[in-house]
Amino acid sequence: MPPVERIHSYVECRRCAGEASAHRQSPRKYSRFRIGLTRDGIQVWCSRHEMEVAHFTPEQLGEFMSKGPQCECCPGGMHRS
Repeated sequence: MPPVERIHSYVECRRCAGEASAHRQSPRKYSRFRIGLTRDGIQVWCSRHEMEVAHFTPEQLGEFMSKGPQCECCPGGMHRS
């Protein structure tokens, strides 16, 4: 089975999101991200604006994943794929 998108919470560059409509594009099409591993986590970098959008340490990711995404589409508000 091919992979499917399971993203429930997007990370956006605020500058790209603000500029996208002026260029008549969605933030998804306008953004230029590089995502990779650092010595202490995962970094999301905006290549368009040469700035960090987010940095997640393993501890932050572990805490987030233990809480699980919250949504209204599943019983108990806990999304299960």
